Amino acid sequence: MKTVGGILKKARQEKNLSLEEIEKALKIRKSYLEALESSDYAHLPAPVFMKGFLKAYARFLGLKETEVIAFWRREYDEKASFKKGAQTPPQPLKKVKVILTPGLIVGLFAIIGVVGFLIYIYSQYSSFALSPVLIIDKPLDSERLKVPFTEVVGRTDPEAKVTINGQEIRVVESGAFAVNVDLAAGENTIEVAATNKLGRKSVETRKVWVEETTPSASLVEQESPQVYSDVEVEVLADPEAAWLSVEEDGVKTYEGVLSAGAKRQFKAKEVVKIRTGKADSTRVTVNGKDMGLMGMSPDPAEREYRKD
Repeated sequence: MKTVGGILKKARQEKNLSLEEIEKALKIRKSYLEALESSDYAHLPAPVFMKGFLKAYARFLGLKETEVIAFWRREYDEKASFKKGAQTPPQPLKKVKVILTPGLIVGLFAIIGVVGFLIYIYSQYSSFALSPVLIIDKPLDSERLKVPFTEVVGRTDPEAKVTINGQEIRVVESGAFAVNVDLAAGENTIEVAATNKLGRKSVETRKVWVEETTPSASLVEQESPQVYSDVEVEVLADPEAAWLSVEEDGVKTYEGVLSAGAKRQFKAKEVVKIRTGKADSTRVTVNGKDMGLMGMSPDPAEREYRKD
């Protein structure tokens, strides 16, 4: 028969995760995790805390919380019934006559309603009391790249806010996210942070290395000024990272984060429209002419760049 502990342990082993890694991610003691996996409820705190631990553990492993909680309720109730059956049979009590009056019924419903409301409030609070789960699937730490960009892919709790190098990115309803990050040559640090509504924060860092490339001889030896027939825009993130959204002639062609020192080029026939999340770290060059920063404050900004 399936047990809660067996389900959790199997899922953890399939993901090649240790109890120490989960203890660090969920901020739940290793001894409690071991007790959950062995269904040793005697060494766990009160049921309301057990339920919170199980929900967090199941969510972290990608299991359905409702199914895990259902198994736990059945298993916990069976153990409780067994303990009760092992006790000395109670002595018969004298029958007490209870008279149900309208006032008593209303009072009972009121008590049940208040208790249910308090349980709901506690469950909502406990779901945010822990730091949000944050798993980065890509890139790998210490990864070496031949191209100056990568895709950051991961998942976190629903409704958590995610930033990459301080720039907020889009997160889908399930908590999954994927965003392009442009990199500078050499070592780059990608810091991903997830923050829930109570301000609890989880941070994961990846260091990636981009191989430096030398310009071709034709570019080095070019002396005559370049003639531009289109709008060619180069964006540099300096001194800090910046989130960008770019449209070329009305068509959105890019959304992502430029790491500090990273560059990206765009080209259009008529107009390049740029939105940045950090104006004072977004430097723009149009057809070889330095247009300066998009703003003097760290606020978002939007600009259109044309040939003339």
